[in-house]
Amino acid sequence: MLVSHAEAKILKCRRRAQEDRLAAEEAKVLRAACLDVAIKQLSDEIGAYRACPSAKCRRRRGCAGQPLRCNPIVRAHVAKHDIGGMVEEFYWTTLDKFADGRPIDDNAGSGRPS
Repeated sequence: MLVSHAEAKILKCRRRAQEDRLAAEEAKVLRAACLDVAIKQLSDEIGAYRACPSAKCRRRRGCAGQPLRCNPIVRAHVAKHDIGGMVEEFYWTTLDKFADGRPIDDNAGSGRPS
């Protein structure tokens, strides 16, 4: 089938829009994983495990579980730390590793940015 130049341009724009939607969804997942990493890192840095409700974290003497448990403790100390800056740094460092176009998987949620 012969496709006109105008239709080819429209198809290209539609494909790009679809790729951008998928990339935006992956970016949301990556930012959430980077936030978890930042909270875990800050939790370990300030010793939040001492006040953590999780016995696993207290035994390990560091964040061993869901960072949401440490979140209130870390947020109390957030004035001393730039959590947003940490998330951005983790995000762009991780994203740079995938700049060749490979899809971003769940490796970012493994404790450190991949």
